[in-house]
Amino acid sequence: MKPFVFKQFEIAQDKCAMKVGTDAVLLGAWANVHNANTILDIGTGTGILALMLAQKNTTARITAIDIDAGAVAQAQYNFEQSKFTAQLTVQHVTLQQYAQQCGTHYDVIISNPPFFENSSRAHDTARNLARHNDTLTLTELIVAVNTLLTPNGMFYVVLPAAQEPIVASLVTKHRMYIAKIMYIHTKEYKAPKRILIAVSKRLQPLTEEHLIIELDARHQYSNEYKALTSPYYVRF
Repeated sequence: MKPFVFKQFEIAQDKCAMKVGTDAVLLGAWANVHNANTILDIGTGTGILALMLAQKNTTARITAIDIDAGAVAQAQYNFEQSKFTAQLTVQHVTLQQYAQQCGTHYDVIISNPPFFENSSRAHDTARNLARHNDTLTLTELIVAVNTLLTPNGMFYVVLPAAQEPIVASLVTKHRMYIAKIMYIHTKEYKAPKRILIAVSKRLQPLTEEHLIIELDARHQYSNEYKALTSPYYVRF
């Protein structure tokens, strides 16, 4: 399998269960990390989000973690092949363990988490770990983020649109606030399929946005989608 080529780095994905996908690219492109000194990428997979954020902020210290040894090896390789390698580290650890042991607080935390519930399992164990929330529930994710985030920090996550009320309830329960939300529509006439959410420990006005990926014809991308992803996709 050939690497996925972005404008400033490449992603080898032959040893990782989850390949490069639109969810991660949108989340990484949307997240604001310009003033961050420390960044945590939860469930890094190929390392794509960590590399996207390193491109945006070339001075931040970025830590990536993953439960799967194959993903950690893949991310490590991708980090080492990039020009951002000096600012990137990856650890083979669960988020639950990391939150208990880590003494660092992060200005930005980002995650493209496993979110499939009660759906059929693939035969590939690594792919199941990456796709399903058996090993990391939304509750556990929010609890860990609350522990690891700085008082003025921001948490960015991508989820199915149907999970908006669930995550909103969990965020409120743990005394945090949704600061921004972007609804992702694959087509203009379709309901949102994904949501990008920014969570803060500080109460602030909620900003809501909508992004349409494609217009009427296949591969006829909206100007907003191209503008958001053009720093990364070679085709734009």
